Amino acid sequence: MNLSRRQIMGLAAIAAAPAGLAGCGFTGGSGGSEESAGDTLTFTTWGTDAELAGLRSAISGFESANEGVTVELNAVPYEQMFTNIDAQLQSNTAPDIFRVPYYTFGSYAGADQLLDLGPLLSDGFKDRFTPQAWAAVQNQDSPYGVPHHTDTSVILYNKEMLDSAGITSVPTTLEDAWTWEELDQVATTLRESLPASK
Repeated sequence: MNLSRRQIMGLAAIAAAPAGLAGCGFTGGSGGSEESAGDTLTFTTWGTDAELAGLRSAISGFESANEGVTVELNAVPYEQMFTNIDAQLQSNTAPDIFRVPYYTFGSYAGADQLLDLGPLLSDGFKDRFTPQAWAAVQNQDSPYGVPHHTDTSVILYNKEMLDSAGITSVPTTLEDAWTWEELDQVATTLRESLPASK
C-alpha cells in the first residue's frame, strides 16, 4: 500500500490512540514530500518518565505494524514545548505529530495548522472516548487530533459536611487513596446523612 505522508500521519494518530497518545496535532511536517511514504515521522511531546515509556511502547507497536516507517520521539521540557512548536510552525519545520493541551488545541486547529483526521478514521472511532474528550479535539465538526487523557489537579471537599456524616479520614496520598468501591461507600454515607433537599 502506497500512502502519502499525510495519510501515514493520520494512521499514526489512529494506531497510537488506544495506547493513550496526547490530544495531538498532525501537521504537514518537515521531512520529505507530501507524496513520499515518509520513512520517519517526528513526534514532539513532553512527559514524565512513565508517560514517555508508554509512548515508546506505542511507537514500537506502530513501527512493527507499519514496515519501513519509524517514529522519532523528541521529548522536551514542558516549559519549552510551545515556544519551540510555534517557531517551527512559522518556519515550516514543525514535527509531524505534537502534543498540545486541550486549552490550546483550538489555536492550532483554527489556524489551519493541523490535518483533518476525519477521512482517515473508521466508523465508530469516536466511541472510544467520552463525548467531552472527543469534542475537545474538534474544529468545525472535524477531528484534528486524538484525545490523550484527562487530569485531576485537585479535589475540593467540605470537611465539615464529611465530619458530620462520620467520615473523618480522607486520604492525602496516592498510596492511601480510596478504591472506587470505597469512594462509592463514602458518597452513599454522605448522601444518607444529608437532608433530602440537599
